[in-house]
Amino acid sequence: MFETRLRVRFHEVDPWGIVWHGHYLSYMEVARNVLGDEVGLGPADLVAAGVAAPIVDARIRYVRPACYGDELRVRLVVERTRTPRLVFHYRVERATSGSGDEYELLAEGQTTQVLVALPPRSGGPAPSSVADVAHATLLFRVPESLKSRLEGLLARYGSNPEAPWGTASPLPRRRQS
Repeated sequence: MFETRLRVRFHEVDPWGIVWHGHYLSYMEVARNVLGDEVGLGPADLVAAGVAAPIVDARIRYVRPACYGDELRVRLVVERTRTPRLVFHYRVERATSGSGDEYELLAEGQTTQVLVALPPRSGGPAPSSVADVAHATLLFRVPESLKSRLEGLLARYGSNPEAPWGTASPLPRRRQS
């Protein structure tokens, strides 16, 4: 399980000091990108390999509100899948003790990303526009240049898809068609 910590900033709260619900996705993205950068699968690494990983599904279950100044811990695990997609399960928690060793659940979520091949560019591997990503080709196999990094990610942070946190997930699973 991977985790990162952050503190709720002033611009993330409403006039009552409560975090706006949309910021939880941002907190999850921070954790996912920190992890990706650590294992060589961050956004820049993917683009350098000619691949993008757009999010095609995002879900959040809110339990308690976060407030201005709260110390948050965002934990995540990666679901093992049979297809080239990345499914992350998250828990956003607030420290309940001054020592930061006890936490309460605020929200849990899941994001799913697919891998797409970016169209080749003469100027380099980075996409020149959003249109490049929109016209990308869905990949059905993980590119060789990323396979070992993805295997390392799963070996270290992989989880059982039916119980990512060791118990049945409260988030409903999407039916596969």
